[in-house]
Amino acid sequence: MTIPVWKLTRTSVGRHLFDSLADIGVVFSRLAQFDHALESPLPARSVPEEVSLRVGSPEEFSLSGRLNRPALADHDLVVAAVADDRVVGVQPITLDRTFYVEPLERPLDFPGAYFWGLSVVPEWRRRGVATALVARALAVVAEQTAQPSVQTLVGIDNAPSKQVLRGVGFERTGVRSYYRLFGWQHSGRV
Repeated sequence: MTIPVWKLTRTSVGRHLFDSLADIGVVFSRLAQFDHALESPLPARSVPEEVSLRVGSPEEFSLSGRLNRPALADHDLVVAAVADDRVVGVQPITLDRTFYVEPLERPLDFPGAYFWGLSVVPEWRRRGVATALVARALAVVAEQTAQPSVQTLVGIDNAPSKQVLRGVGFERTGVRSYYRLFGWQHSGRV
């Protein structure tokens, strides 16, 4: 049985505990890498009728709380789900730049585009919004760039995110891990 750590770290108490352990030198991260080749057919997903999907630069959206993504750069894109003039979900897209992956405590270069920070506010979850955001983000990369593929990393035990990714055609291609115990560090890729 796998302990669903992703559920613990996505609460304020759990995140505080995770951050406190990291502050004293204890970090254990395992992320599944998923890839999607853009020559394969792209999925079309619908959203609830009261939601619209919009694409723009980070400054075009007012992102707050869990949807705020301070790591967004000016040339990144955001696919946002909007309901009643409020952003209720986001899928950031990073193109052609090194990205600092906090759980791995290092910058990484991904060939093609990199999706990260997928988030939907709790009251809009389980309604197809996350799947529609990722599907639209794939279409944006395919239509507006010459990128051959999209990569993303997700917590190894984050079942909801993995289900969304598989549902739109991503394939798991490996696992990246990082362990830090006080002064000892190890990172790997399988």
